[in-house]
Amino acid sequence: MRELLSNFCDEKFEDFKVAFDNIKNPKEKCAIYLKAQEFVTPKLSTVDLKTDLDRKTFEQELDELSQED
Repeated sequence: MRELLSNFCDEKFEDFKVAFDNIKNPKEKCAIYLKAQEFVTPKLSTVDLKTDLDRKTFEQELDELSQED
């Protein structure tokens, strides 16, 4: 099925471009463009960039341990 749809899209791509170029409504054209982009542009994922500023580095830990003597 995936191969059939892929072939269909390949065969109809020129028709799609002509139809897209004939769209006069900018809002509609933009919506179609953005929807098509979803198929080729990876979606962004949420990234948690929280940092623990109170966390000591390995060097700081070793420093403290060496000063305990």
